[in-house]
Amino acid sequence: MTNFPETSEAFVEIAAPVERVFGLVGDLTRMGEWSPECFKFQWEDGFSEAAIGAHFRGFNRVGESEWEEPGQITNFEFGRCIEFQVQQESEWPSTWRFDFEPVGAHTRLRESFTVPVINVEGSGANFEGRFEMLQRAIETTLANIKSAVEATTESSSEG
Repeated sequence: MTNFPETSEAFVEIAAPVERVFGLVGDLTRMGEWSPECFKFQWEDGFSEAAIGAHFRGFNRVGESEWEEPGQITNFEFGRCIEFQVQQESEWPSTWRFDFEPVGAHTRLRESFTVPVINVEGSGANFEGRFEMLQRAIETTLANIKSAVEATTESSSEG
């Protein structure tokens, strides 16, 4: 069996302050607007916003394959980070994280993942090219977030 990398990250600088970027990204129900894989995100068990311990369900699609995953917010610090895990009941939970860093009047946004199930023989995530798909997905997600935030920033400065 081939061993694939399990962890990666990508960065983007956004022309907006951390509070604005975090305000948009912190509304995880909007993930489907940015992610090429997660097309829907919904809160569960009475939760309605991100907080440590909040439960959610992510609905995902790659090509013809669709699946859903329950998850939980594992770290949440306003203006600093949002982290969540899926597949928590398995031996190989996957962790996704956004980190926010002020850079002058801008924000450096980092998205990272740790997906050990990619190396579990027989798992749906264990196939050639999956790591590259995940890497492209976080790069696309960050680019889409940047576009959304900067479009909002431009329209609010025009008014």
